Amino acid sequence: MLRLCADLFGEKINIEVEFDLRRGIAELRDAIVDVLNTEMTFMRGGKPPPAPFQIYRLQVFDDTLLRWVDLTASEQIFEGAQLYAFQPQTTWHTDVQKDLPPSRPPLREPRQDPAAPSVAFAPPAAAPATPSWGGAAAPQPQQPPMHESYSGGRVVAYENGRDGATTAEKVAYLFDEIDAHEKGVITLSEFSGWIRELIDFSDQTLLLLFNSADQQRKGTVTREDFTNGFAKRFGNVVEVAFHRAADRWDVTTREQLARNASQQLSVNQVKEAEVERQIEALQAQMQTLGQQLNGLKQEDTELQQSIQINMELNRSVAHRQATMHAEEQSLMEREICMEMNREQLRESEAMFYEQTQRYDRAASALGSPRRSRRRH
Repeated sequence: MLRLCADLFGEKINIEVEFDLRRGIAELRDAIVDVLNTEMTFMRGGKPPPAPFQIYRLQVFDDTLLRWVDLTASEQIFEGAQLYAFQPQTTWHTDVQKDLPPSRPPLREPRQDPAAPSVAFAPPAAAPATPSWGGAAAPQPQQPPMHESYSGGRVVAYENGRDGATTAEKVAYLFDEIDAHEKGVITLSEFSGWIRELIDFSDQTLLLLFNSADQQRKGTVTREDFTNGFAKRFGNVVEVAFHRAADRWDVTTREQLARNASQQLSVNQVKEAEVERQIEALQAQMQTLGQQLNGLKQEDTELQQSIQINMELNRSVAHRQATMHAEEQSLMEREICMEMNREQLRESEAMFYEQTQRYDRAASALGSPRRSRRRH
């Protein structure tokens, strides 16, 4: 399931769309167009939309980057992804800067209070707030240059631009502008009110122009009456009214584009300030890390010097220990040798004593006065 947000008839909708994630971007765009065309039909009480939905730009909210990005690859699609579909800019459609509403299932039947197309929904000057669904605010509308004009909810396209419009296109444009509610007929008050906004005609002149179409004095004028009566008789009025209406729309469009650009500039400035803040924080962090690195290098140098000193001390101690061991070995050998000598002396003394004892006994036996030596 994907969540799809779009602006339809001045209302921001966010509907749940079932889509096989294994399919490609082209198939997804086709599915979105079908779903939104059906949604517009049901929003209008079962009446077909004045113009089919066209995708100018398709974006997805990136949960990692926490911002809207263009949807260009199927790898960007995931279960529950939030999409946003922009339409081309027209005089009857302008994307609205509002919070994203909670997602809902698409309409299954026509509304009882069908939505009517309205003209030039200008977004508010304030930046959009964070929507209730928990993601980022709706992306800023970024629309292409306008090549279409509003006509009572219907879009009149000029193949060669406004200056190349045919007389039939101009007449159709004027009638549809006056017939804003798409009744198929216009009244004197509608005709007079709309023409007076463009050309300063008196009430008598406006009545004359209206009656040129309302020849049967019904009080209403059909498209055919408007074309065959008013348009044929007053071609110059048609030309002036058409170009002034188009000029008025051009001014409105430029103002709208300027507001959009100003809002985008403000958003960009906030982003730039945030990026600069992050850069400063990173630079401070890098400086701190550099200081820590220098400290670690200094500590490494001191440790290496300490290791070298300890190794030299160890070598000196080992040498002294070897010398002491050799001296100890020599002393022990001398002590053993002396003990062996003493043992030999004791044995010799014992032998000498025994020999003198024998001599004394022999002398005594012979009557000799010699006395034996005492043994000490």
